[in-house]
Amino acid sequence: MSERGARIWFPKEAYGRERVGACLRPPLQAWGERWFPRKTVAVGDVRVAPVPAAASSADSVAGVQAALDYLERGRRRILEAVLDIDLQSVELSDGDRKLLDRFVRRIVQDLADGLDALAKPGDEDDARQIVVSTIALDGQEILNLSLPDHALAPLMKAQMPQRRGDAAQIARRSDALKQTKVMARGVLGSASLSLDELEGVSVGDVLVLDRGLSEPVDLRMTGSRAVLMRGKLCRSAGQVSIQL
Repeated sequence: MSERGARIWFPKEAYGRERVGACLRPPLQAWGERWFPRKTVAVGDVRVAPVPAAASSADSVAGVQAALDYLERGRRRILEAVLDIDLQSVELSDGDRKLLDRFVRRIVQDLADGLDALAKPGDEDDARQIVVSTIALDGQEILNLSLPDHALAPLMKAQMPQRRGDAAQIARRSDALKQTKVMARGVLGSASLSLDELEGVSVGDVLVLDRGLSEPVDLRMTGSRAVLMRGKLCRSAGQVSIQL
């Protein structure tokens, strides 16, 4: 629990492609419409990784919550999609390459800003694991997106079906059990017989119990040896009964 209160937590298995993709769809679609209006941006593979000891590298674009790493040929694919050219067929100077590098970083930074606006803020210490999602452009992988689990968890919770109407008030266990019907039996006493003696019993024989008629009768739940309470054997309205 953090200083802000209870944290929303999901197990590792909950961060599947469909759930994470649904959470990230709004910022990815908005980013795609700004930079690649005729192409599709979507989430590919999703995996959960431990929180890294150190983040950021020359191939990373970092936001407050989101971190984006270029995949192989990711820069070139982004630029070719934006400029609608084949960069392999164009001769570039060092100045051109530097300009294009700044341009592609600006495009990716725009995505990081959009993801930060969507994800819920939290302290670095709140992260238990990192959710890594592959971002694909028209089916071609371009970026790896890393988000802490505490940033995605509220978005996943918001997608779950909402309850309808007021939930029934949870009853106390003692009150709920009062409405439960149980079968009980009264045990006056018992008798021990050997198998030979039992085979010799016939109609009309009398078995002597280990208790007298004036002794307490045990009241037990059917199928249990536990004694709930004891009562007195008596007759009422022509029937044998137990007075508790």
